[in-house]
Amino acid sequence: MLLIILLNSAILASFDYDDPLSKESRNKTLDVIDKSLTGIYTVEAVLKIIAYGFFVHPKSYLRDSWNGFDFLVLVISYISMLPSLPNLKVLRVLRVLKPLRSINAVPSMKKQFTTLIMSIPGILQVVLFLMFFFGVFSILGN
Repeated sequence: MLLIILLNSAILASFDYDDPLSKESRNKTLDVIDKSLTGIYTVEAVLKIIAYGFFVHPKSYLRDSWNGFDFLVLVISYISMLPSLPNLKVLRVLRVLKPLRSINAVPSMKKQFTTLIMSIPGILQVVLFLMFFFGVFSILGN
């Protein structure tokens, strides 16, 4: 699954965002590959939902925050594919969240990311402290 995520990241990196309607052949090919990868992610989600249940069971699919994130990215992918809603093409930008699925695929990366998220309150205190000092020095500098 990690190889599929890496392939999806490469596709997102090589997509030409100057052509959002995919008129060039390269973007058309990348769109087809992206849709097939979204299909693979859908099969994965459906298999997990069948195995764990959707929401009711205590260890169900949506009770795990990483699976909920994957499901949200999947829903955004399908909404951005709707041709009848051209204003929602902005949601294509949110496809960059797909590579974050690799965090769930590698357990050590998941642990590091969780640690980083848990350290944000301490980092915010340091940032507020620095902003105070920047404010004092900017007042003194005038």
